[in-house]
Amino acid sequence: MRKHTVGKRAGLLRHAIPWLLARDLHALGQRHDPRRLLAVYALVVVALSAAGLLLMEPWPYILVLCLVGLLFAPSFLYNTVRARHEARRFTDVTVYIKQMLYAFGQSRKVLDALGEVSLLFRPGSDMRPTLDRAVMAISDPTAAKGDVEEPALRIIEEQYPSRYVTQLHRFLLTVERTGGDFTSSTKLLLDSCAAWESRTRRLQDLRRTKRRDILISLIASVALVAFMLRMLSDGEATAATPLVASVNTLMIVVCMMIYLSAERRLSGDLLAAPQADDERLATTYVRYVHYDPRRELRGSLLWSLLPLGIIAFGMWQRLTAVAVVGAVLLPVMLMQHEISHRLKRRELTREIAVAFPQWLMEIALLLQTENVQVAIFRSVDTAFPVLRPALEELREALQRDPTGTGPYFSFLETFDMPDVTMSMQMLYSLSQGTSNADTGGDQVAAIVRNNNASLDRAEDVRTANRMASMSVLFYAPTLLGSAVLLVDMSVYMVTLLSSLGGVS
Repeated sequence: MRKHTVGKRAGLLRHAIPWLLARDLHALGQRHDPRRLLAVYALVVVALSAAGLLLMEPWPYILVLCLVGLLFAPSFLYNTVRARHEARRFTDVTVYIKQMLYAFGQSRKVLDALGEVSLLFRPGSDMRPTLDRAVMAISDPTAAKGDVEEPALRIIEEQYPSRYVTQLHRFLLTVERTGGDFTSSTKLLLDSCAAWESRTRRLQDLRRTKRRDILISLIASVALVAFMLRMLSDGEATAATPLVASVNTLMIVVCMMIYLSAERRLSGDLLAAPQADDERLATTYVRYVHYDPRRELRGSLLWSLLPLGIIAFGMWQRLTAVAVVGAVLLPVMLMQHEISHRLKRRELTREIAVAFPQWLMEIALLLQTENVQVAIFRSVDTAFPVLRPALEELREALQRDPTGTGPYFSFLETFDMPDVTMSMQMLYSLSQGTSNADTGGDQVAAIVRNNNASLDRAEDVRTANRMASMSVLFYAPTLLGSAVLLVDMSVYMVTLLSSLGGVS
């Protein structure tokens, strides 16, 4: 069975090697069809030939351009297939989560629900054989006795590494073992899945918009250079000079590389949300909460020796500009510990805004069968890394003072996040039994929905920040076209002046 691990770090020319292209397409569940590749080759050759003719390049340069394009063509094919594959996987997962909840609500058995849901997927899909393997693992009479559902569900999790799939499976296993009324928890999971689906649809729309904008920018840059060349009185002769023809050819090659780079980044995984480095985040959190201004100031004083040396060198050599640079750097170096501390706070706040609602969702599901303290204890190991140090502190505090308000109200208090404070107040109220038993579940559901709205906003901000890096690829063609245009005009002016000098 294929495991979805392909395409994470593929180079731009990786798929020019036929067997690597065939292997990676097979990993995506696609058969390598030579006819489809030939169609892509033809499309690339036609497009590059048209660009070369538009720029009035000599035929040898157009031929070189087409040969280079043939090397990149398989990557165009792979990125297109991969984008469709990721969209199909995402759709399959959302259907699986929803239908599993509905089917499990009827049978209350994981095996029966899996068998019913697997029939919803056509035999040729990726999801169907994965679900069939899970069903066989549970129903296999030769399997070891005991808990066979959990390893069977792990087969699905390995193939579809989504936090929402893992959360669903933990919920199903808990309910099957303990029973009880899980209607409210099912609705929470459905709402959470719907919110995730909506966010991912927006991400897909944003990716399509970015891809279109970058393509328009590339076409516009090439068209501008071609237009300016054709406006010149002797543009065809200028375009035929070796320097101009080489630069224009290089421009088109770089444009292809820019578009391929954008395609590779915009066809990534839709299931596993990109996360910051786990170990670095945990370390950043510990350093932030244990921040010692005096100790950090000593480090800044050491860094300030560098601008002081620059100032001294500038004054000694009477280089005013150098001394000014040192004077500008001096306060920055003196305050670098404060600047770094604020940047850490901003990053941690952004990550907590994403992680906390999902942790609270886990708590809401655990409260189906556990009390508040046990739910918190059980959630520590599966929480996001950015929350784990704080949750470990909360667990230790609850062990020391299980009935006090301190452990709850001091949780993440350094970051002053109203949604966190309100949620922890509600958890404390539930832990002490001061909430009505009939309304406790409704309170949890209301808080989870409110935090899911915050999660939507935080995820949108994080997506926007990640997409902002794509702006480089959007503006790069403009800068490239301007540089090429400068070279072309310079060659034209030199040629024109030379001809005028010869006439005189």
